[in-house]
Parts: sequence; structure tokens; C-alpha cells
Amino acid sequence: MSSELADRDDESRSRLADTFARWHGLIAQGLKRMQDDGVFSHDVDVNDLATSLLAALQGGYLLAKTQHDVRPMAVALDMAIDHIESLTRRG
Repeated sequence: MSSELADRDDESRSRLADTFARWHGLIAQGLKRMQDDGVFSHDVDVNDLATSLLAALQGGYLLAKTQHDVRPMAVALDMAIDHIESLTRRG
């Protein structure tokens, strides 16, 4: 639905973009706090990580809804989280 609205209605597209930007910002803030606490080195781009996590969430959700199966969402999020964990100083 988001994709359809974004293509047909500028006001809807703008509101959707704002909503995704807020979600992205919250995720990035959490990752930045982790970086500030020394979980990630300072060369890790937390904005890119936030984008990848949000994309995994949204893509996984779309596939899960379409297939009536939570597995695609679980797989997408597990892979995103595994990638993030691999960038930690513990990873």
C-alpha cells in the first residue's frame, strides 16, 4: 500500500517518507548510543546500519504478509541482526 500511495499521491508519499524517517532516526539513535558506549567502532556508519535494519524489517514484513508466514520476516531480521552483531567489538 505504501508503494502504491507514494506513486499516486504526493501528500501521502510525503507523510510516509516522514514516518519512515522517524523510524530510521529512532533506530539510528539507538545504534549511535551503542557506538558511544563502545559497542561499535567509530568508523561504523550507524545511519547505514539503521537503513539496512529498517529495510529488512519492511521487506520481511511484506513477504510475511504476502505468504502468510512469519519465516521471511524472521530470516530477514536475523540476517540484519547477525550483520550488526558482526560489527560489534564482541562480534
